[in-house]
Amino acid sequence: MLPEHRDIVMESIQYLDGKKYVLYAAVILPDHFHLIIQPKEKDKDVYYPLSEIMHGIKSFTAHKIGKPIWQHENFDRIIRDKEEFIEKIKYMMKNPIKAGIVEEYNTYKWLFIYGRSIVPD
Repeated sequence: MLPEHRDIVMESIQYLDGKKYVLYAAVILPDHFHLIIQPKEKDKDVYYPLSEIMHGIKSFTAHKIGKPIWQHENFDRIIRDKEEFIEKIKYMMKNPIKAGIVEEYNTYKWLFIYGRSIVPD
């Protein structure tokens, strides 16, 4: 995915923050992305389903980019406690380094961490 395409994906993800979910973290890599979100209420006691959120992001960005770029699969999991939350944030922060894209996580343009109070090991 080209840098300008990653811009489109990040803008789309951040646009839906506060509308369909609360965004805690996002990282956009050349071939995939990771999110930590908390779906918001759609109606009383009914939350936006992850399938609807992911479909919205993937279909909008593919249309804006002008070609299909996403696989149909998603891998999701529930984060059960603060320790797991921090572990997943650190994983996301290290992802661009592990991929050999940057040497320092804080220089990676397509990384969003709400508050940035966590520092990877």
